[in-house]
Amino acid sequence: MAIQTQWTGRYLDGRSARQHATEVTITTEGLWVQVSTTATLWPYGELRQTQGWYPGEPVRLERGTDPAEALIVENPEFLHVLHAAAPGLAAHLHHPASRRRRPLKIAIAAVVSTLAMLSFYRWGIPLAAHYGADFIPPAWEVKLGSLLSDAMLKQEMVCTDATLQRGIDKLMDAMAYGMAPHAYTFHVTVIDNPTMNAFAVPGGQLVVYTGLLQRTERPEDLAGVLAHEVQHVLQRHGTKALLREFSSQALFAVVFGDAGGMAQTVAEGVRTLGSLQYSREAETEADQRGLALLQAAKINPDGMVRFFTKLEQQETKQSSIPTYLSTHPKTTERADVLRRTMTKGPWRNVQRMMPEAWTMLRARCK
Repeated sequence: MAIQTQWTGRYLDGRSARQHATEVTITTEGLWVQVSTTATLWPYGELRQTQGWYPGEPVRLERGTDPAEALIVENPEFLHVLHAAAPGLAAHLHHPASRRRRPLKIAIAAVVSTLAMLSFYRWGIPLAAHYGADFIPPAWEVKLGSLLSDAMLKQEMVCTDATLQRGIDKLMDAMAYGMAPHAYTFHVTVIDNPTMNAFAVPGGQLVVYTGLLQRTERPEDLAGVLAHEVQHVLQRHGTKALLREFSSQALFAVVFGDAGGMAQTVAEGVRTLGSLQYSREAETEADQRGLALLQAAKINPDGMVRFFTKLEQQETKQSSIPTYLSTHPKTTERADVLRRTMTKGPWRNVQRMMPEAWTMLRARCK
């Protein structure tokens, strides 16, 4: 079958809107464009396509800088013949045969985009939060934590018993002997609430509910809980969790006092901390480092093991899981691992530092 090499079209010189009838001849080196009695070679390398990618659309080729010359050919078969005549030189121009592959390309692109977004959500955001937290100044964490704790404590009944607070402060002072230098000031707030719960807020705020406090038999039991929560702060576990939820814009709003963005960020932060569940890796790290903290402070770490064991036993006896365990997932070997990791004393007698007997002290708010 003979290949059509001559085509009719329209020519625009770029200087006026007038169109001229033209004859176009396809050759291996370019297009011969004849207007009236003048024929000009348009080499393929000088051509750029501005129309003709879709079925039924005329082909428009331009040449030169503005004002560019333009050639319009209505017959879409023109591009097929052009690519057949000069497949290499015309490769930068649209080939209609590729239209059949377009739906497949779009489908593949959609799948790849979806997988990329899912991968970023599953791995990219946690990694960014994990490594990004290391670059946040502790002063920012303290300010953020202060705003979050103030908002959270407004909804609770704070225990203001001075004797109980003094006893817990003495316990924290004893634990401070085992801490390496850090940028945080720790403070424990007791909430008068029967829920068995405790949590840490970025920046050094620790919260303990009386429901948990009253289930401790000795001050060393509470020391184990506090050591665990202290490590969540020192290892920035809560900050990393918030970074996964917050945008950088929201964080800057809090730090630099943007009232509009700050209110929304604090509200989101309170909701995040209220439903926060640390990863198993974070919990294991808080366990191990908390145990090491107690041993460095010469506080008997058996209280930490004893209290976690008591919580796990209570979990098996009732259908509802204690709040502290629901946010600190149980592992079968948890207490056993801590027990095997413990070293032998001598330990300081923490009870002697208490302003009164622990049994009476822990019930001060009740």
